[in-house]
Amino acid sequence: MEYSLKNKSFNLPNLDKDINIAVIGLGYVGLPLALLIDKRISKSRIIGFDIQKERIDQLNNKIDKTGLVKEKEINNFFKKSFFTYYENELEKCSIFIVCVPTPVDEHKVPNLNPLKNASEIISKAIKRSEIKGINQNIRKVIIYESTVYPGVTEEICGSLLEKKLNCKIGEKFSLGYSPERVSPSLDNQISLESIVKLTSGSDEETRKLVDKFYSLILNSKTFSTSSIKIAEAAKVVENIQRDINIALMNELSLIFRNMELDTYDVIEAASTKWNFIPFNPGLVGGHCIGVDPYYLAYAAEKYNVHTELIKSGRRINDNMAGWIARTVSKIFNANSKSISMNSVLIVGACFKRDCPDLRNSQSIILAKLLEKYGFEVEVIDYLASAFDLTSHKGICINSKPQKPNGYGIIICTVAHKKYTEWEEKDWVNLKVNEQSLIFDIENVVPRNLNPIRF
Repeated sequence: MEYSLKNKSFNLPNLDKDINIAVIGLGYVGLPLALLIDKRISKSRIIGFDIQKERIDQLNNKIDKTGLVKEKEINNFFKKSFFTYYENELEKCSIFIVCVPTPVDEHKVPNLNPLKNASEIISKAIKRSEIKGINQNIRKVIIYESTVYPGVTEEICGSLLEKKLNCKIGEKFSLGYSPERVSPSLDNQISLESIVKLTSGSDEETRKLVDKFYSLILNSKTFSTSSIKIAEAAKVVENIQRDINIALMNELSLIFRNMELDTYDVIEAASTKWNFIPFNPGLVGGHCIGVDPYYLAYAAEKYNVHTELIKSGRRINDNMAGWIARTVSKIFNANSKSISMNSVLIVGACFKRDCPDLRNSQSIILAKLLEKYGFEVEVIDYLASAFDLTSHKGICINSKPQKPNGYGIIICTVAHKKYTEWEEKDWVNLKVNEQSLIFDIENVVPRNLNPIRF
């Protein structure tokens, strides 16, 4: 279908022809996606764009600090595509895919600036293409993958583009939405190619094109929603559901701790029932589960709905580091004479297993809280160190323990594969004496050592 604007006709990009496709934001989502598009759509050139010069320089030197792609994959990408931080390289693109983060500010309010900035960069590229007469009959398609609350893609990003380009959605440009569903991990068995992709568009023709586009690059099926808002809502609900389930387990762990029951033992027993869904307690950080619920809670307020359960789940999970710190301090004080050393070793700094990412790391928050309680805290994470993540928010991160004589308290907070493979002697060697305490947040430490679990 054609859309007329000021005596000009605009057609959607033809996926069967040689076109330029831009991926905006080359982090844990954007980089693997850019490489996969390049691999699957052989006729097209992919422009991987990021505003961070350092990130582009690393990728051009075939270095990926996220650890998710190999040098060989980047080499193959360079055969017809490239990475850049120069905005003028985007003016020949017909399809733009936005993969920027959607964080919250210090008040837990959605920070949409990365999305707005990306949209503005795209609007400038489209303007330059108009001035130079590049792809002048092509209606640009802008696909957003960032997790947002319903309405952001069309009402905020779309409105910004309408204002900047002096036209309506469906004229010079149209919108698509396909939320990312990846779970970044170096040991992740769920690949981008095997994930069912939600797709949608601002009109029927764009919806079909977006669905066809992702069908071309994925081995798995796609699921096309009737509206962008439904796809936006589905994505944010996925993460809220997990957040609330973990919050329930965390609250139960508080109860069972006081009852002197092992929460993991309770979960194992409950899992024998056919319809019980097992979730484990623990620290919830990162840039998805620990953030996305605030997006829907914020949007709900606009409709005069107060989200008691969503906010309650967030409070529980946000407060877990504090509860663990108080518990550690209380038990240490009751045993301080026999332990004789207030040094703490936190095993794990990243926000999740086998992923070198420190964003919103609750292990770091725990370390800072323990320092306030007067403990001498050391944090180790071999994976973070391997990717040059040696400090975060004032906490130094080492690859291995620095005290040869051991620690009074050892706390395992992240179940990296290497730590799950440690034997009893590896944990025992960390203790300053037999009375040293081992706290096991992730159910990793051998039971024979009688770790304190939550």
